Amino acid sequence: MKQINLFPNSDTRHKPRNQYEAIVYFMANLDIEMVSSFLDEHKTYQNFPKYIFIHKLMEAFSSFQKAGDKILSLHRGKCSGCSRGCAGFTFLGSQGHFMDILFLLDGTTIKDMYECDDFENDNLIQNKLHRVSIDEEESLFSDLDDEDDDDEYNGDEDQF
Repeated sequence: MKQINLFPNSDTRHKPRNQYEAIVYFMANLDIEMVSSFLDEHKTYQNFPKYIFIHKLMEAFSSFQKAGDKILSLHRGKCSGCSRGCAGFTFLGSQGHFMDILFLLDGTTIKDMYECDDFENDNLIQNKLHRVSIDEEESLFSDLDDEDDDDEYNGDEDQF
């Protein structure tokens, strides 16, 4: 099984040490139950109550799993748009499916996490091919808006 290089200067086989490490680790492992267990019931994520966010994230994970992914590789980066400088990760599957997620932190506690459409990776990634969206409504509108512009749309028709 492929190891995830998340924890700097340490063995990646150790247990996550805080909420942030745990969420990133379990998202990369497509483990929705563990992601849910580490998120705060009283917060919103991507402007959704936790239970709706988890449902939407579960559908996104299903897209990766349908593509044959069991674990996602992590690639650091940051927003170059409306949340300029906010750090996050590209979660990348072996077939080029990906999510760009930003993490708004208070120390190692997640205040919010959300998708980013203007994400720049620290290193060039060649195989970011099919965006997997957490927000279904955004995906549906993207499908309609991008019918005339196939170069921009990177979705998977089978995910619906």
